[in-house]
Amino acid sequence: MASTQLKPINLSKPPNHAVIILASGLSLRLGQEKQLLCKDGEPLICFMTKLALSTKPQAIIIVIPDNQPSIASVMNELAFQYSMIQMVVNSTPEIGMAYSLFGFDY
Repeated sequence: MASTQLKPINLSKPPNHAVIILASGLSLRLGQEKQLLCKDGEPLICFMTKLALSTKPQAIIIVIPDNQPSIASVMNELAFQYSMIQMVVNSTPEIGMAYSLFGFDY
């Protein structure tokens, strides 16, 4: 059996990745906005964004649903603090998750 060798990670190079957070679900089965559920005392969408920030990405794109100002509102402060955070609106979240990847408006 051939052995697989793992390459060591070069920690001296800056991270070269981006993060996409798909948060445009309508939470119909839950009955309330899943993005705003609390995790460790803050909205889940903020918790996940801070987790993404800890990886030091070049960009974070957060896809949020249209007509949900409360979700955008909780993200405004983080987006203001970190220029690499960009919020994108999925104008038709009812179509499904895949549309969040290619159907949003810039």
